[in-house]
Amino acid sequence: MAERIVEATGIATSEQESMTTYHPEVLAWPAGRLEAVILDMDGTLYQNPVYKQHMVEQEDLGIAYAMGWGYDQVGQRLAQKKEELAQLLGRRPRKTEIVLSLGLSRAQWDAIRSNVYRPNDYITQDPQVVEMTRRLVDNGKRVAIATNSPSEVADKILRRLGMDDDVLSKIIVAGAGDLGVSKPDPEFFAKIAERLNVSPESCLSIGDDHQNDAYPAIEAGMGAIVSEDIKATTELINRTIEEGHFEQFDLTKHLASYYVPGKVSIVGLTGRAGAGKTTNADIVVDHYRGNGVPVEKIGLDAFFKQSSRERKAWLEEGKQISPEEYWRRANQWEWWDFDKATETIRALKKGETVHLRGIYNRADKGELTGEQKIEPSERGLVVVFEGVATAHMRDLLDGLVYVNAHPKTRQERLLGRDMHRAGSAALERFEVTQRFESEYFAQHGRNADLVIDNSGDTLYTLPGVPRI
Repeated sequence: MAERIVEATGIATSEQESMTTYHPEVLAWPAGRLEAVILDMDGTLYQNPVYKQHMVEQEDLGIAYAMGWGYDQVGQRLAQKKEELAQLLGRRPRKTEIVLSLGLSRAQWDAIRSNVYRPNDYITQDPQVVEMTRRLVDNGKRVAIATNSPSEVADKILRRLGMDDDVLSKIIVAGAGDLGVSKPDPEFFAKIAERLNVSPESCLSIGDDHQNDAYPAIEAGMGAIVSEDIKATTELINRTIEEGHFEQFDLTKHLASYYVPGKVSIVGLTGRAGAGKTTNADIVVDHYRGNGVPVEKIGLDAFFKQSSRERKAWLEEGKQISPEEYWRRANQWEWWDFDKATETIRALKKGETVHLRGIYNRADKGELTGEQKIEPSERGLVVVFEGVATAHMRDLLDGLVYVNAHPKTRQERLLGRDMHRAGSAALERFEVTQRFESEYFAQHGRNADLVIDNSGDTLYTLPGVPRI
């Protein structure tokens, strides 16, 4: 199943900074050691709206000539074919798909674009693109320029940007025609990894488009960053990629810094399902207790409105009503009682005892048979509040840590955890989770104070990530 939803991670140091400074969006970091960077070209290495419009107009002229149409007919005919394909595919078709459906071959389509594009009339030199590429190569990274445009056109654009024979000889320029497949097919990225002679897990894709440059790269097993600002991309590469390492992170030591005798401190662990929030919270709690530090863990799942059994039946009922009703019920905002969660956190902050009854009990197959009592004392208390949807409650917390993991890793963990479910049911649950989390973290993820990666056996900070 294609994975639609992925990580967006980072930190905002202030509201003003997030409004005034553009930051690349780190969707996933490579699961292995970073060895190769795959750079998109149009919209990533350069921004030129006038040239983009020129390409569209010239493409239509070339298509009209190849099909024997009048230019006044091409717009209407392409729009009609686009609508037909959209209904067939269930999504918006790419221009290449539309052209190929007309009966033209990929070679003909590449020839049309190679003949009609005039990058030399629009693209100008940009030394920072050349310098960024050189730094990657000089720091031992393999580099590929990945584009759906013909490689002949890509070569012209790269030379206009300032790359000479020396730079071009050290990188790979891969057009869709060379690979026999185009974005957003994950096979496009898998074939580039093959040409670079590296594993997909050691590759990082950087492009300006989620659908074309990020999601399929992640599905192929890569890391992915979305950036449409070459300056920001260059800064990210300079700060992080050439450093070539992560900093190991001690979550226990970090959370220990929140312990203040006589005070109740509440620290949130947020992140997507399968990232390892619960596991790491348990490790921290066991360590604290072993060292005599007063600590408690409370999970957002303690505030589930329904048991797993009831929620499953509720979702199935929604399916029978309509797809719209099913997805309304699948929206996890409906699953938790956030008013009760807020009331509980505020009571704890005041030093009051809370006794939760009839809460989610994983040991009892998700029935609401559990209970938890938390009694702050004069010694103080650290409460680790973990759960997916805790980021929007940042104002109630003393700190918030985003736990990240590569989507492939998270999927494996979740499917393993849900082995009691049939395969299709487990995948459906994963899709429901991803759909909610995509919207949630796009809105609230930047509330995190710190981002740590938990894709392997050791926690690391994600280097140079400015915000979620």
